[in-house]
Amino acid sequence: MHNIVNQIEALYMTNSRNNMNNILSELVLESLISHVITPDRLICEHMMLIAILHANIGIEVGANFLEKLIKKFIEIMEKFQNIENKELDNVVLIISHLYNFKVFGYKLLYEILNKFIIKFTEKEIELILLILKTVGFSLRKDDPNALKEFIQNLQRKAVHESEKNSRVKFMLDILLAIKIIILIKYLNMILLMWNT
Repeated sequence: MHNIVNQIEALYMTNSRNNMNNILSELVLESLISHVITPDRLICEHMMLIAILHANIGIEVGANFLEKLIKKFIEIMEKFQNIENKELDNVVLIISHLYNFKVFGYKLLYEILNKFIIKFTEKEIELILLILKTVGFSLRKDDPNALKEFIQNLQRKAVHESEKNSRVKFMLDILLAIKIIILIKYLNMILLMWNT
């Protein structure tokens, strides 16, 4: 990764930053977003590269990439999504890994999650689970109250849908498990503090 970063930084020094930002964003997005699922590790490594360039060259690298990524997200969301099409899954994974590398804060991710709750089809349920699986721990660490509120909103929405769809029921079971794990960790922390 070090050699790749050095070569890209050299390109930034000899070319227009705006051109470099646009070309880098287009190349990365074209290589990661397809109709089939892109391996998680490949997405993670590309987002690590963006995060390193964001830190070394300037925040405009991450900002430009994030802007193009969100435009792509909106474009794909507005199209009809076949559950077999994995473009949106890839975009969500890219966004999640950018969040893990601290290119942006948690509020954008909650906006995306809340957008999924509004539509709440099978595809959105799949994407919510994907985000929670990928960055749920970081979301809980950054703002446990926001995660708790999101899960409560999700459960309220899912109560009406669970009779119609077994996938919603499965998601509720996973969320209940997450909630129990969070509760156990808080109880253990309180017991630890009480014993000392």
